[in-house]
Amino acid sequence: MLAWGLTGAWAADGSTTSTSSATTTSTKSSSTTKTKSNSTTLDTVVVSDSAIEGSILPTAPSSTIYGIDTTPQDTPRTINQITKDQFENTNIQGLNDQVYYAPNVTQWGGGLVSQSPIIRGQGGAVYTNGIINAAAYQESIPYSGNAYESADIVSGPATVIYGPSPYTSGYVNYTTKQPYFDKFQGSITLDFGKWVSGGQGGHPDFTQTLDFGGPIIKDELAYRVSLQKKEADSYYDGATNNFDNVYTALTWIPNKDVTIDWNLDYGSYSYAESSGINRVNQELLDHGTYLSGTAVSVSPGSELYTIQNPVKQKIYGYETLVNPDSPYYAVDVNSQLKTTVRIDDEFKVVNTTAFEHFNDHKVDYVGFYKYLDSNYLENKTEFQTDKKYNVGQLDIEHQADSGLDVRYEQVDVDWDISLADLQAYDLKSGLPINSTSIQGAPTTPYSYHNTPANIGSTYESTDVITGLFTQHNFKFDDQWAFTSGYREDVYAVSVYDPLTGASDSSAFLLPSLNESLSYKPVPWVTTYLTFDYSQNHNIDGGPGWNYLTSASNETLNPKSYHSDSLLYEAGAKFELIKNKLFANIAGFYQERQQYDSFTNSLNPLEVHGIDTSLRYQPDNHFSTGVNFSWQNAHYIDYNPQVGSFNGNGMDGSTPFGNIYVTNIGHARGDYRVPWVPMYNTSAFAQYKFDNGFGFSTKLWATSSQNLDYTGLYKIRPQYSLDFGAFYDKKQWRFQIDFLNVTDERNYIPVYGGAVDTVTQLEPFAIQGRIVYRF
Repeated sequence: MLAWGLTGAWAADGSTTSTSSATTTSTKSSSTTKTKSNSTTLDTVVVSDSAIEGSILPTAPSSTIYGIDTTPQDTPRTINQITKDQFENTNIQGLNDQVYYAPNVTQWGGGLVSQSPIIRGQGGAVYTNGIINAAAYQESIPYSGNAYESADIVSGPATVIYGPSPYTSGYVNYTTKQPYFDKFQGSITLDFGKWVSGGQGGHPDFTQTLDFGGPIIKDELAYRVSLQKKEADSYYDGATNNFDNVYTALTWIPNKDVTIDWNLDYGSYSYAESSGINRVNQELLDHGTYLSGTAVSVSPGSELYTIQNPVKQKIYGYETLVNPDSPYYAVDVNSQLKTTVRIDDEFKVVNTTAFEHFNDHKVDYVGFYKYLDSNYLENKTEFQTDKKYNVGQLDIEHQADSGLDVRYEQVDVDWDISLADLQAYDLKSGLPINSTSIQGAPTTPYSYHNTPANIGSTYESTDVITGLFTQHNFKFDDQWAFTSGYREDVYAVSVYDPLTGASDSSAFLLPSLNESLSYKPVPWVTTYLTFDYSQNHNIDGGPGWNYLTSASNETLNPKSYHSDSLLYEAGAKFELIKNKLFANIAGFYQERQQYDSFTNSLNPLEVHGIDTSLRYQPDNHFSTGVNFSWQNAHYIDYNPQVGSFNGNGMDGSTPFGNIYVTNIGHARGDYRVPWVPMYNTSAFAQYKFDNGFGFSTKLWATSSQNLDYTGLYKIRPQYSLDFGAFYDKKQWRFQIDFLNVTDERNYIPVYGGAVDTVTQLEPFAIQGRIVYRF
């Protein structure tokens, strides 16, 4: 079967048949042969098992890790899928909803607008169709899944196919929506609500999506358009979430050997971000008790404060640090063009060109200012081969993906987060968050891209990254498999500081490699050993964020470009009941060097643990999945440079201050990574009757997690349980979800590292969805 279009398979009669993630078993005839008339006889496909509607089983082939399609069960890495059906029907409204579908994914706040996942204790990367998403590193725009159709969640660093990344703990690779070749069709979706308990009641939270597409030229050209608008006042007072998103895609198959796929994703965002609840101590986390009182300087001109006449008061989760008078604005534009040319049965060439423009404005009275303008361009050419041959009695299949990858990244950023101490503001005072109610804040707000002379950071920087890679996958008699990949990237960097006129440029060589060995003792069991090593750019903020070392020595620091990343993983995957029950388990050790700007040193962050998951779907009615992970994450030989809040506690009398001024550190040593629970559990289940009615449930639970390096304050073990009911027939779907039904008070940190604010997740809430299909 010659199937190079992303939405369909080019059949022998020239028609296009839609593909599915449903479970099938196929066998191919002998290889393609040429007749005397130069016509081509195509492979035939024999389907031996019936498909399961809405399959959640790990059977859909993916090229997310090694560049060439392989099922998760045959991939020697931890990979979990969010299927097309789950994206359509489970109402994924943010990054934290993904915790139900993979082990070792941790909930966190990111100002409630995070794009980057937390996987195995560290920030992860985000890709779209295998191309890095530069805006996701900024963690600064609301989540929109309008363009997405499915996702692969991978634990561990990206392989040589994707190249270096500032974040190597794991990644999410989204697959975008594909055009419809069979007929014109579409849907209208309305998400509405929410009603939230805890004194807030209902608030408007509407997302409207119009999704449609169809053929333009029969079996040759098809399109897809998806329009999404969100208007929301969130549970958190003053925090809003409004955006418009437009996604469109075209697939052109001019002949059986060429496929051209193009897509464009445009989003315009206007929102107010929550910074959570400040003045965190154990009484707040355990009982919801807040330490109220005016912050006063310990001495004239000092940026150290104490709380005057502290009073303990009840605080609710919606009382957070939000300035509704300082909305944020962002625009994100992504476009990809992919051309696949089939040379013969064993060889094809794939070229992908991607462009992203991201512009972000943030101005806040509480001492946060940011202007960001970035452009990202990537062109990757892949030469893919798939050959089968015999050596004696040994059957060998050799798949290879080699090529050239060139990236251009440009970032212009002005920002300052060091002008005020959020602990100085009293959330119970009733005063608006502005320059008169918080000490140390600027007296007037900044103007967009009108940088004051004392701005914390101002850089204009560019990267040109040129990488050569080769990945080889061998299978021997369907029992042994070996994968090997190598890549070299030349990282050319330049940076300019317009405030001082300083500049610097340099080039760095970044190698990476991956090796895996798999063995199937029986057809339904796959065991594997995997090793991955890479050097990466180690700058928070992601691609293009290049910093000069200091005002006195403004040069690029080579240590920021040679951060070692290691992965050792051993696992086993089981098909316990054919096409119905799958399970996997993996033990891992990961190490990533973290750059410490205070000591100008690279210190390892070590994470080791176990991932396991199970997927079961016996028929069209019932499906379920369970995930569990244990992880131990530590900074090794580390000297935390943090504010006094994290060192001494918020007790009302101990002085506290701006962490960017005081930099009160701890003794050098080993420290458990804050906000990373040691145990994670998640699960989901659904049952659908023949008449269209059905029920669903979801659960996540974690062990305790530290909020600072010493473990002075801890988030206790916590969980959340959701229930849903729906009616789903051919044209209509009605759905209602009951979230956090036991009304738990759960907390997540707002930002990474040792933090001084937390977000209380929503209490019991109800939301609904209506879908009309045409």
